[in-house]
Amino acid sequence: MKYLRVILSLLLATSLLGSCTKDNYSNKEDLEQTIQKEKPSKKEPKQKPSKKDKEIKEEDSFNDNSLYAKPSKRSNVVSVHFSGQLCHYCPKHSQDLYKTQEEYGKDKYIIVTLHPVERFSKLTKQQGINMGVELNGRYTSLFNEEAITYAKNIEILGVPFHFHNTLSKNGNKLPLNLMYEEADLLACKADAKVNDGKIDIHLQTKLREDRQDFIIDKEIDLIFWIKESKIQALQMEESGKLSYPLHNNIFRGTLNSVWGEPYTVGETYDKSFKLPKTITNVENTDLVILFVEHKSQLILDAKVVLLK
Repeated sequence: MKYLRVILSLLLATSLLGSCTKDNYSNKEDLEQTIQKEKPSKKEPKQKPSKKDKEIKEEDSFNDNSLYAKPSKRSNVVSVHFSGQLCHYCPKHSQDLYKTQEEYGKDKYIIVTLHPVERFSKLTKQQGINMGVELNGRYTSLFNEEAITYAKNIEILGVPFHFHNTLSKNGNKLPLNLMYEEADLLACKADAKVNDGKIDIHLQTKLREDRQDFIIDKEIDLIFWIKESKIQALQMEESGKLSYPLHNNIFRGTLNSVWGEPYTVGETYDKSFKLPKTITNVENTDLVILFVEHKSQLILDAKVVLLK
């Protein structure tokens, strides 16, 4: 008897459910449409702004007649890296710097590698023979005499060594990650063309609206560095083995002397310079424009321009 009652109850429930469905939905399609409507709609994920959206385009800063450029975040950082070809600690140090560059971007984390120690980056023919190094065609010295001046100025004790320009806030130096949250100092529009063994440089700058007070009472020097990439040259590895990798962002010299020349922000600059003889391939060469405080010799801002 109990089982009969259970079966009847189930039949009654099925009947009621069927009548409910029939009364509200004329067919299966109507039911499916209603179910779809009743489902909570999924919110479309917000698209993250691209780097291009975040950055203020430099061209826009020069399309109007305003005295100052629009505010912009993410200041440029210059990593000055001292290295040596016969330094077996140097390759690992370089790899760490390039990992940092991948995080922040090539245009914002500017690496320049200087070879200031002659005994680490310049072999005599006899040294090459003793070490079993072929000097004909395969050995290229990355040593640069102008790099010695910079190394002596900051009194480095050996290689590898690197430092980057720093910003201060409330008297405290900011760590690298917080520097990118600060506005850069200048909007800079530059062009560098190679013509008949010379580099023609055209430069325009504007101070950012929100950095007007920063430059008061500061004398600015303008320094042009040349750096070259994809140079196949000798390098001692961590194991002590000699190899011939491609070296990137190698300092090949200055155009307007080691400490540059005075510059007033906002002025248009046009000059030509001789192409350094140290360059092996112009297509792999960049111009690094440094804006340096004259008194402290600290890098305030920088820009990289590909030679054309």
